[in-house]
Amino acid sequence: MVFWAVGTCLTLGILVAFYLSEARGLGGWGLLGVGILSVLIGIALAIATMGVSHLAGRGFSHTVLGGGNLAPRASFSQQEALIIRGRHAEAAAMFQAHLEQHPRDFEAQLALGALYAGPFKDPPAAERAYLAIRSAKPEEAVSYRVGQALIDPYQATGERGKHLAELSRFAERYRDTTAGRLAKRALLELKRDEQ
Repeated sequence: MVFWAVGTCLTLGILVAFYLSEARGLGGWGLLGVGILSVLIGIALAIATMGVSHLAGRGFSHTVLGGGNLAPRASFSQQEALIIRGRHAEAAAMFQAHLEQHPRDFEAQLALGALYAGPFKDPPAAERAYLAIRSAKPEEAVSYRVGQALIDPYQATGERGKHLAELSRFAERYRDTTAGRLAKRALLELKRDEQ
């Protein structure tokens, strides 16, 4: 890049220098000055071009990949390792201890709810975990996940009223999403089965 810019500017500088020497009577020192000035302009142009290219490339990659502006997702590797080993009670205790220190860590609360809903087969505990998140009024992405997560415990416990209410709430709130449309379809099917 530098060589191309310097070469181009030097070539243009030589042409300008020869023009000036012919038309204006520029001497040897003037030709040398124009040559040096051409090289310096070429170097400055190359450095500026590389700097702008670097910034533009970084900006593009950060936009495309979300680098640098997205918070990393919470990781609970110790709890996950315990769950994999079947030590669910220890994992739940670790989640609860973590939540005492960080009550607005909704990722931990969601993971605890999933632990109750899955391995513990305790839908009421899962419901309490998810409703605790909802009552804290989290951001929309978390509310969406809570709505999805609440549907399963209600279905598992056979609490038809809560199940229908949650399906209806989710279908209405997220009607423009695929999950919202699926919730609406499930709601209509359940109501049709009642008749």
